[in-house]
Amino acid sequence: MTLKNKLYRIIDRQHDGETARFALQLNASDEIYGAHFPGEPVTPGVCLVQMAGELLEECLGSKLQLKKAVNVKFLSPVSPAATPSVRITVSPAPADAEGLIRSSVKVEHEGRVMAKMSLIHTAV
Repeated sequence: MTLKNKLYRIIDRQHDGETARFALQLNASDEIYGAHFPGEPVTPGVCLVQMAGELLEECLGSKLQLKKAVNVKFLSPVSPAATPSVRITVSPAPADAEGLIRSSVKVEHEGRVMAKMSLIHTAV
């Protein structure tokens, strides 16, 4: 399931070499927030991982499949009420000999780190 233009939308994108920074606006009216959690919406961690993958696809221009989440740390809740916009930085490494694409991802709001991830994807 694609979350882009449903749960979030890209409002700005910047590239610096292999690193891309995306400013995102969260959609507080998305049905995910109605279920997680009613009255106090929080972006599910699995959605943050999916968003990172979709943004990595934007960077690389190809469809990807998550193979492994090596390290994922959720440091603060990402809520459309308290953090209606976030900045996600995606830093992919070139694919290795096995076609694995390793990336580091950071989710921030106003300079505060909300989540950090080390992910491994393959092209599909």
